[in-house]
Amino acid sequence: MTGVEIARVLHADGSEYKMGRLVYGTYEEIETWCEKNDMWVDRYMDHVNPSTVYNTGEWVGNGLHDPYAVSVPFDYREGRTKGTFNTRGVNLEKF
Repeated sequence: MTGVEIARVLHADGSEYKMGRLVYGTYEEIETWCEKNDMWVDRYMDHVNPSTVYNTGEWVGNGLHDPYAVSVPFDYREGRTKGTFNTRGVNLEKF
């Protein structure tokens, strides 16, 4: 994805954010988010498996939608999704 950065951030005291949770967004969005939350970027990642990002990452962007969100089936005739899905794309009505 073009322009999306993935970063490991730390609190001002050097402790990990939510037990090492990664954050992602554009470079500017991550830096702005860190300034607002009194944090700093420890490192930007070169590559992280997409499933790792959507399972354990936190989107700090302010665009239209989360670029790592899982797509789910949509019924255009009824104007809603075909079921009730959690953030990992699992249909909760199946189980």
